[in-house]
Amino acid sequence: MRNYRFNLASAVVAALLLTACAGISFLDKQPVGGIADHREYKYLLLDNGMRVLLVSDRDADKAAAALDVNVGSRHDPDERQGLAHFLEHMLFLGTQKYPDAGEYERFINAHAGGHNAYTSFEHTNYFFDVAHEQLEPALDRFSRFFIDPLFNEKYVSREVNAVESEYRARIRDDRRRIYDVVKTEVNPAHPFRHFSVGSLQTLQAADEAALRNALLEFYGRWYSAHRMSLVVSGPRSLEELEALVRPRFSQVLRRDVPEDKITVPLFKAEDLPLRMHIQPLQNSREISYGFEIGDMKSLYRSKPAAYVGNLLGHEGEGSLLATLKAQGWAETLSAGTAFDFNGGGMLSVSITLTESGYAHRDDVTALVFAAIDLVRRKGVERWRFEELAVLGHQQFQYRNIPDAINDVSAIASQLHEYSAEHVLNGPYLYSKYSETAIRQLLADLVPGRVQIAVVAPEIKATKKSAYYSTPYSIERGINLPPASSLAKSLAAKLALPPPNIFIAHDLSLRTPAVDVRTPVQLKSDEGLDVWHRTDAGFGVPKGSINILLRAPSGETGLVYAARNLLWLNLVDDELNSWEYPANLAGLNVALRPDRRGVQITIRGYNEKQHKLLEQVLETLKAPAADSARFSRVKDELVRGLQNSRQVEPYRLLMKDLGTLLRKKDWLHEELLPAVERVDLAQVVAHAGIALDGTAALVQINGNYSGKEARRIAGLIQQKLPLADGIINPSDDVLQLPRGELVNIVASEHKDTSVLAYLQAASADKAHRVSVGVIAQMLSSDFYRVLRTEKQLGYVVSAYAYPQRDAAGLVLLVQSPVADSETVRAEIGEFLTQWQQSAIDEAAFDRHKAALLSRLLESPTNLWEASDRYWRDLLIGYTAFDGREQLVNALNALTYEQWRSHVKALFGADTRRVLWLLGSSNVDVRRLPGRLIADRIAFKRDARWFSFP
Repeated sequence: MRNYRFNLASAVVAALLLTACAGISFLDKQPVGGIADHREYKYLLLDNGMRVLLVSDRDADKAAAALDVNVGSRHDPDERQGLAHFLEHMLFLGTQKYPDAGEYERFINAHAGGHNAYTSFEHTNYFFDVAHEQLEPALDRFSRFFIDPLFNEKYVSREVNAVESEYRARIRDDRRRIYDVVKTEVNPAHPFRHFSVGSLQTLQAADEAALRNALLEFYGRWYSAHRMSLVVSGPRSLEELEALVRPRFSQVLRRDVPEDKITVPLFKAEDLPLRMHIQPLQNSREISYGFEIGDMKSLYRSKPAAYVGNLLGHEGEGSLLATLKAQGWAETLSAGTAFDFNGGGMLSVSITLTESGYAHRDDVTALVFAAIDLVRRKGVERWRFEELAVLGHQQFQYRNIPDAINDVSAIASQLHEYSAEHVLNGPYLYSKYSETAIRQLLADLVPGRVQIAVVAPEIKATKKSAYYSTPYSIERGINLPPASSLAKSLAAKLALPPPNIFIAHDLSLRTPAVDVRTPVQLKSDEGLDVWHRTDAGFGVPKGSINILLRAPSGETGLVYAARNLLWLNLVDDELNSWEYPANLAGLNVALRPDRRGVQITIRGYNEKQHKLLEQVLETLKAPAADSARFSRVKDELVRGLQNSRQVEPYRLLMKDLGTLLRKKDWLHEELLPAVERVDLAQVVAHAGIALDGTAALVQINGNYSGKEARRIAGLIQQKLPLADGIINPSDDVLQLPRGELVNIVASEHKDTSVLAYLQAASADKAHRVSVGVIAQMLSSDFYRVLRTEKQLGYVVSAYAYPQRDAAGLVLLVQSPVADSETVRAEIGEFLTQWQQSAIDEAAFDRHKAALLSRLLESPTNLWEASDRYWRDLLIGYTAFDGREQLVNALNALTYEQWRSHVKALFGADTRRVLWLLGSSNVDVRRLPGRLIADRIAFKRDARWFSFP
């Protein structure tokens, strides 16, 4: 379903399958989840065959659960494609014990939780989190979906329309459009051909009774307990969790479901080699090479596909990507398993091309096969596998535990793929080197078996794909041209990666000299302000370094922003050969522009971070004056800016809202002409201007002693020309006037999109928490009324949108069935009705408590903790008490104060509303308020809340 809901966690999509063994207890094998994971685990096999993993997390603020059904779109009947996805929608709408269709949603939302689900090729995954005190009633409701769902006939029409809206909402998504071409051309006997989302047409929605009967038949055939896996996590003992799970989920029926391994090939042998030419909507060029491979699932200990993908996808010196970049032919490359299922899969190499690369695509193809041949001849070596084993072991042992809702969703899917003893470390495990398995895989990567997809605007199409009408043409049984002399000379330069110098060896944990709960200031002079905390609470030999390099002039104009962006992109590209092996070894670098200058983040194992930081600082100071590299990087940035308007309409509105509200933010179409005018000399000069006399704000958090933190600070001071007296520009947020403003956002998408942003009159903590309670309370109602009852569209969401302390509320709808005036009127009517509804003090207290619970949630890993400190430091909260301030304001908020804030926010005479309308056809005569005709002039003349 994956509804766009602001407060719902994203799912981890995978197509996984396994049989599990019974009777395994993890209790005597600690630490099962890795050295940094102090949770307890217990595996159960219920009498009905359901696999269960219980997770006792004594420190958790929330409980969570996920149930993964080993059933997906591949099981759809040919005559009702999308049925598995439609069932996922219908399952939530009432059970015999809890017949109210909206009861589950309201319960989860009222207790600080979120829920969602997704359907993939072989899996349907349902998950939620909730305040831990409410785990038992939440599980009781959740379990009934798999025991006695109603599939009420009165909701069939509504939910099939929601499926249609979901399909239409992404009709211009190039990823889906390209995917549709591949699905159109695969072997008709292979279930991958199925249209997984579904539509009114493929579900045969006109006959609702027949559709519901098909739904009941599908559920009765496939939703069997032995094809289900359940994960439940919470701050209770394993015994208590088991007592909650057994009596409920043992009631799920086990059905007689046959083994359904796929035995037919994805593509017919007589069609290979095959080449598809696909025309995208965006100005982009790609080429990908797909090879059908055998079933890799049972080989998870040796992982031959991951081994080969790692070598082909390497980005260091001498790699395939580095060679293509040096020629100006490519921008990015990825390699590995693109798709797997019970019976087989596909390994692919995908390359983003430049225009020159597209012109030389035959040479690119020759280089791809030369790289594969190099791996075949010289790359199958035990030491390389052992290096992957070390990296995988470290990654698992010291992983940052994700938040509970994502964790249980992923593990529930993994329970189908790995043996019970390896369900946690299976994705990281390299325990069995098999040269035979690697060479058997490489034997499949030959020209005679390749499927090539070429994507470019220049394509001359002769066909259209089945469901997204993507223009394409196809050649079957092609003969690949021989390698040119240029390709042969370049192939001779290809090299396999050397041993990774960034692998951490010192994994010891630092003990803080003084136990402090927040960072302390180490230094504040000579242009350097350094804050440090030895954070041992997560038990990982990792840390993060956050740096803000404040521009000495305080410059924030459009020209400066364009040069800043190109400078950072150029630096990032130059650093790539360093960054890639560092990323493999668990070190990450991020460079991003900031209204005050440049932000640098380095995180991962702390031992080698100084090497990477030194290289980053050196490259920032003096990026290589390479005109070919600059042209390629600039062209890539320009295309990205040009393509930014092709995203879904609701994403356009969200982006435009952010740039309207922030004085120093720019739209992509505003940046585009400024970027196009920048040349290499200006960027090289800009590096000196941006860094000459800069001041650095630094936060070092994690496995660093005070001495190590000072060493990092010294490196920054040594490498950069720091100085005091930096201008620190204010952070300005638009102050809406009373009344209604309208901004029209041009969109080529046929769907209408409408966003209403309501802003509080005052910028303070009291109004922020008031609007937070409003959003907490009305989000479910807004979704229910406009999506469920009015059926306006798939994307329906309401959420708080604070900009610093300027409180705001967003209500967002993308509709394939109504024009902008109708949607705007429905949003307005909802606001009026909601404000006038009788919201008693008990409801206020309940939702206030739910918001308080969210604010009091502890960070689940080191990165979350570091990010919280950094956000506080950037806005001047040197006591690191940003959340505490909100908690105090919320505790002080009374029902009467909140009601007065509701009245002011929604009142006809007091409301401050900004409407964003995304449509290809808006009738300006029917606009609800004053039109913003010129955004730049509007921002120049507007009033602003100013924050330090």
